[in-house]
Amino acid sequence: MTQWRTGLSVPDRDRIIEIIDAATAADGVAPVGDQVLRELGRDDTRHLLALDGEQIVGYLNLTPGMAEAVVHPD
Repeated sequence: MTQWRTGLSVPDRDRIIEIIDAATAADGVAPVGDQVLRELGRDDTRHLLALDGEQIVGYLNLTPGMAEAVVHPD
């Protein structure tokens, strides 16, 4: 299931950072740029969450002119 949000809770931001870190460790390169990390706390960015039940397993950051995505490597 996917869900669009305009704001993220602190636990959701922490989980997204965990996914980014896991993908970076698995691939040897960051899946998203620093701008995505800076925008996790902003309410003017669109955030698409991929959910497995209540667990976030993927994330897409959408701003005008840019989209970046990451999925958990497991």
